Amino acid sequence: MELQEKLEKILRSHLSEPKFRLETSAGGSVGGLITSGSFDGCSQLDRQTLVWDWVKKGLADAEQANIIYLLTLTPDEEEDASQE
Repeated sequence: MELQEKLEKILRSHLSEPKFRLETSAGGSVGGLITSGSFDGCSQLDRQTLVWDWVKKGLADAEQANIIYLLTLTPDEEEDASQE
């Protein structure tokens, strides 16, 4: 299983109806956006802490090193961003 698939599987087990816009580079690094209503009411710092705690528990150190960024949005934030 590729890193992106592993990452999505881990996050799906914790988030309500997540939507992913992740990309894998030619070198195998992964980054992108995660949208979920589970983030409602959470600060960006709290979201990042949650996501990275799950990643650390589910992926080996070498796999974690290949995640370049993960941005977290609520559905409302994603909608607002798409209207700008």
